[in-house]
Amino acid sequence: MHKKGIKTAAFALLLGGSLLAWGGLTESAKAGGEAAVDSAMAGISVSLDKYYETMENADEELSHFLSAQSSGGSVGVSSGYQMLRHLGLDGVLLTGNEETYAALNDIIDRGAGSQDPIEPSAEETTEAPAEEPTEAPTEPPTEPSTEAPTEPPTEAPTEAPSPYEDIAVTEITIVDSFVNVRTAPSTVDGEIVGRIYNHCAATILDRVEGEGGLWYYMESGSVKGYIKADYFVTGDEAEALAVKIGKIFARVNAGGLRLRETPTLEGDNIITNLWEGEIYAVKEIVESGDEFVHITLGKDDQGNDVSGYVAKQYVTVYVEFDTALSLEEIAAIEAEKKAAAQAAEEARRKAEEERKAAEEAAKRAEEAAAEEERRKAEAAAAAAAAAAASAERNSLINYAKQFLGVPYVWGGESLTNGVDCSGFTMLVYGHYGYSLPHYSGYQANCGTRVSLDQIRPGDMIFYARNGVVYHVAIYIGNGQIIHAANESLGVCISSLNYADIYCAVSVMP
Repeated sequence: MHKKGIKTAAFALLLGGSLLAWGGLTESAKAGGEAAVDSAMAGISVSLDKYYETMENADEELSHFLSAQSSGGSVGVSSGYQMLRHLGLDGVLLTGNEETYAALNDIIDRGAGSQDPIEPSAEETTEAPAEEPTEAPTEPPTEPSTEAPTEPPTEAPTEAPSPYEDIAVTEITIVDSFVNVRTAPSTVDGEIVGRIYNHCAATILDRVEGEGGLWYYMESGSVKGYIKADYFVTGDEAEALAVKIGKIFARVNAGGLRLRETPTLEGDNIITNLWEGEIYAVKEIVESGDEFVHITLGKDDQGNDVSGYVAKQYVTVYVEFDTALSLEEIAAIEAEKKAAAQAAEEARRKAEEERKAAEEAAKRAEEAAAEEERRKAEAAAAAAAAAAASAERNSLINYAKQFLGVPYVWGGESLTNGVDCSGFTMLVYGHYGYSLPHYSGYQANCGTRVSLDQIRPGDMIFYARNGVVYHVAIYIGNGQIIHAANESLGVCISSLNYADIYCAVSVMP
């Protein structure tokens, strides 16, 4: 992370019974040093690029400002320093942030041993606390030194606060659980005003001590209230969780943007081109200095992640979380679910009634048909037989006809290179999930025997010599069969009475 500009303080000291006020440094010590931080309101897209700015040596700027106040005739800074050291920062009213507090404290700690030419004046020495040196410096600088002052030790860079510092993201291990949002930081005194479910986010408005420890006063969606901090992560943890659960996205701002295998423009590493306006999940946290963004397109047919890098300047990176629900919103959702369930149940009931009505109508039709004269009954039976031929039987027959002309090969099991009669039936029925052995005699014992006057298209017809089955075919209707006949004819269509029929078997419903 980059350092974030320190917002310097306006503070006041009680010195000698009078109020000494320094109100300077109200602007950033470096022009443009602090970028405005978006309010990362849960559920609202937040541009990560706006969170980071760099400001160097903010504590040094403050030290120089105090020196300038002293040399400019203001109330003595060194005396102010001594008072700061005497009182500690507990006696200072700070209106800045924690970075300012740390910077001032550091100046106090370094003051006594510093080589800076900031010396206490005689007047300030008389008013200083007991721990001051008994002797005044021999050469207090009344004029700016012609020699460059010794620079104070350089502080280690201060990391900028995470853009997620005031964002709380729910992390609950129990499936389908939630955290109640209350009117007060207590399960006893706080009434429930909403719920925030797992992996939802809230903007932290305040941090307070409540029942059992830390609570957040937060806003999420339409809900404001208190939540127990134990069930939430913030800062870098929240940012890492956002990447893990796919809540950070990149929107492509330029057509033909190249997705690359590696984060570099060098070499032949282009995977594909992306369309303008498309949105992809971000795989890694995006820092302000990054030139590329690692995104994912999803998974391929083998379950492998398809990801790559795009130039950061051509995408907008943003965060989008789900938010809390108020009790009114929860009630509306539950009512909608209940209405949908009722509609589904009504549809099921209606379908059941229609099914029973159809069954009764069919039964009445059968009874009526039985009372008709024989000719009409036969005609109706023929029509019923034709209608009863299921789509699967017709499909099987059409599938078998695709292999007309395939050579006959004894023992063959290939619908391309050759089959014998039982190999042909085994492969055709097997295509529809019906398992048969590769021998016509065994196949005759599969399924259900049917009389020849009740055979239907899709049934198997067996032929025998002296009671021994030697050939099998598929009945296709209209007194015809399809079978692997012999070496001369291969797979062909023949009459049902191709030879003496031994039996008919049905393996299909």
